Amino acid sequence: AHSADLQAAAAGDGGQVGKIVLALVAAGVNPADFEGHDYVADLAGLLGDDGAYAPDPFKQSLAMLGLAAAGQEVPASAVALLEGSQGAGGSWDDGFGTLDNADATAMAVMALLATGRSSDDPALAAAVEFLATSQLPEGGWGYGAGLPASANSTAVVIQALLALGEDVTATDGRWARAGRSPLEALLAFQSDRGAFQADFGDGPADDFYSTVQAIPAAAGHTLPPRE
Repeated sequence: AHSADLQAAAAGDGGQVGKIVLALVAAGVNPADFEGHDYVADLAGLLGDDGAYAPDPFKQSLAMLGLAAAGQEVPASAVALLEGSQGAGGSWDDGFGTLDNADATAMAVMALLATGRSSDDPALAAAVEFLATSQLPEGGWGYGAGLPASANSTAVVIQALLALGEDVTATDGRWARAGRSPLEALLAFQSDRGAFQADFGDGPADDFYSTVQAIPAAAGHTLPPRE
């Protein structure tokens, strides 16, 4: 019903169009012909000469995931650009100055897996090691070094672990902390009203974005969407 607004949103970078394509695929409709518009063509047309669809690793990963979800081959130049932006410690930054960013790293893991990389690929092995060492004692992940765990970061890392075939429900083993699984760490952010909470300095409060971010991970879904 709001096709014009959706097309306007797709006029951004590849990360924005990638999200739209992912949403349409998850909804079971054809992103190459939705209300007469081809969002897959929009996404493909944003590829730069250097392989960039977007200006930062998180959005680059979204674009690549969108292509994979639509059944398109991700260009080698795009894969090379994402791999080339990986830090020495196995992580990716958020493009805005936050180094060792769990969110961008988790998204990059899912994007590279979607291109056919295996979990023992050197780039992915290094990323997994970063995610293991950056996991906090309570079992979750924060947005960056020195920051507390959040529902958002914990959720996107759980999605990456699911894509890698890891068990996020185990209360012992590599991903358990103090007898608590990553999934339990995520669910600890849920309030008695059902929302997932965020803390912006005034204490935990029900947060729409955190809730939307947490639902797919809590339900056991990774990216790109699978039937």
